[in-house]
Amino acid sequence: MKKLLIWLSFLTLSVVSFGQTNTLSIRSGDFNLQEVQDYWEADLSIFLLERDGRKGLYVIAKALENNVLLESTKVRIEQYVGNNFYYVWVDNTVTKEDIEQANLEAIYLLQPEWKIAPELNAIQSNQKDSLIEVKAFTLLALDHSAMHSGLASKGLTVLNKDNLSNCLTLKLRAKDLNHLADLPWFYWIELIPPPLELHNLVERTNHRVPPLEGKESLYKLDGKDVVVGEWDGSGAQLHIDYDYRHIQVEPFTYNSNGAHATHVAGTVLGAGIINPLARGMAPEAELVSYDFRGNIPLEMDS
Repeated sequence: MKKLLIWLSFLTLSVVSFGQTNTLSIRSGDFNLQEVQDYWEADLSIFLLERDGRKGLYVIAKALENNVLLESTKVRIEQYVGNNFYYVWVDNTVTKEDIEQANLEAIYLLQPEWKIAPELNAIQSNQKDSLIEVKAFTLLALDHSAMHSGLASKGLTVLNKDNLSNCLTLKLRAKDLNHLADLPWFYWIELIPPPLELHNLVERTNHRVPPLEGKESLYKLDGKDVVVGEWDGSGAQLHIDYDYRHIQVEPFTYNSNGAHATHVAGTVLGAGIINPLARGMAPEAELVSYDFRGNIPLEMDS
C-alpha cells in the first residue's frame, strides 16, 4: 500500500510538472504550448523581418533551467517574459543545434492572441466598430520602414512614436485589432492608459508629512538646506513653485516623457504657491535637475 501511494504521488507530481512546462503564462492569459504549431514545420515566410541586414523573426523561447543563456549571430535574447520564457530574435537559418547551444529548450512562433491585452478582447467582442487608440510595442527601431509600410497597407493610422517605451500609438477600429496582432513587428498591444491623476495632498498625508513639517509641528522639517538631485527624462521645467530654489543643469526638452520630471520635482519640493493642495513634501529644499535624454546606459557611462 505504501509503495502504491508513493508511486501515485510521483505520478501526480510528474503530471503537474509536465503541465507547467507546457503552459505559457503571460499578461494576455495562459496558453497551452502543445497546441501551437511546431516551429520547425511552420511556414516562416509571413513572420520574417529584416534587422541589421539579416532576415529573421521574433519568437518566445523557453530556457533550460539553471543555465546561462548564450547569444550568437543567430540567437539574440531580447526581453524576459516570465517563468523562464524570453522574447528572442532568431536568424532564419537557425538550427536546433543553435537553439541547444544557446541553452534554450524550445522556441515558439508568436501567436496573435498572445499579443493582445485582455481588456481589448472585451472591446473587440462588444464594440467592434468603435474607434480606439492603442499602444503597440516593438523590439525594432521605431523608424523601421517596412513596419510603417505594413501598417499603411492595413489602413492603420500612427498617431505618435514613443522612443522611451519603444512603441507606437495607433488609432483603429476594434475589429481590426487582429490585423494589427498579425503583423510580426509587434509583441504586445494594449489600450492607452487613462491620464494620470495628481494626488499630492493624499500622498503627503499617507507619508505622514504634516506631523513632521510646519512651524507648529514637533520636528519642523521643511527641507531647508537639503539639496535634491533629480535625473529624469526631459528634465524638470521652470515652475513658480520651486524656481527660486532650482538649478537647471540641463534644460527641459519635451519628449515622450512629457512633464514627468516636473511633477516629480513638485511632489518632492513644490511650495504650493499655485495650489496649496499640491504642496510638496520638502517645500524649502533646493533642486538640481538633469535630463537623461532617453539613453540611461550612455548617461551612466558618462
